[in-house]
Amino acid sequence: MKYFNGRQRGYVVCDLTRERWRTDYRLLPQSAPTGSTVPDPNAPITTAASFELPDRGVVRRV
Repeated sequence: MKYFNGRQRGYVVCDLTRERWRTDYRLLPQSAPTGSTVPDPNAPITTAASFELPDRGVVRRV
């Protein structure tokens, strides 16, 4: 699995079970418009992309 977005910060959430491996790429909100480097704490965190690998299957974007 490969995903890159160099314009925003974020993190990865992996959920592993016996049946599948799911990865969600989560993006933090942009910095507040006042020029601060601290994101707005009230802004929502979004999912940029999700991938799933079923047991003995092929990776697919969901």
